[in-house]
Amino acid sequence: MSHANLPLPDHCPNCATRVHGRYCAACGQETQIQPPTLHEFLHEYLHHYVALEGKLLRTLKLLLFKPGQLTVEYLAGRRQQLVRPLPLYATFSFLFFLFLGWSMQAQGDHFGNIRVNSRPVVTQGPALAGANAADPGQLINVDEVVLKRLPYTILAMTPVFAALCRLLYRRRGLRYGHHLLFALHLHAFIFVLYLLTLLPPVHDYGSLAYPIIWLYLILALKRVYGGRWWPQLLRGSALALIYGLLTALVLTGLTLWALGPHAGALIELIRQQIARG
Repeated sequence: MSHANLPLPDHCPNCATRVHGRYCAACGQETQIQPPTLHEFLHEYLHHYVALEGKLLRTLKLLLFKPGQLTVEYLAGRRQQLVRPLPLYATFSFLFFLFLGWSMQAQGDHFGNIRVNSRPVVTQGPALAGANAADPGQLINVDEVVLKRLPYTILAMTPVFAALCRLLYRRRGLRYGHHLLFALHLHAFIFVLYLLTLLPPVHDYGSLAYPIIWLYLILALKRVYGGRWWPQLLRGSALALIYGLLTALVLTGLTLWALGPHAGALIELIRQQIARG
């Protein structure tokens, strides 16, 4: 049954406000409710969650090809045709870590097979609980430990990135929310980029992600904060370096804490890798 054939109720089914058309003026819900048919379920899914009335495509176009423009559009109040920052961040972070976990499982024991004293220490293998700290030859499933904590680490560090932006641009007098919005959009781009590197045709070019992110950051800073190019180069490089180090330290600390008595083997591995250069 089409909307034209449905009766128009006197009051909104959702908030009981007086109805004057197909949409409630108070809550925005459709007033002509379709019966729960299979067609309605499919229409609602495709229209609202996949197509998003073109919002997703428009948002991705700005996010991927115009660094910083998505933030500019949002701050200018042009938000109706774009996906909101937090859902955008949450969606692509979820997809990235989901596919990353599948990718690691698909690689199995060949992922991260590193040895200390000619014996494997860090690999995708038996459960961590079965490892013996006294024997560096025991397999330690560090990949799984890191993967479980990486999403929470990045989620916690995103506000830290915004704080760093506020520190570097303190003379602009901008609110913290301005910088947090920029941080959410930047991290959404990073998730999309790394999600693409998980695809087999692109996987071999994963090392290019680092310079791409750095260049994207510089261009985005210039578009959002303005100013001359060379200060943005300096600020962008400082942001990338400081944020990368802080994130690595936090993730390493959480990983070592989770490993507990088995952390000694991992520390020994790191020491030997540094010694080898």
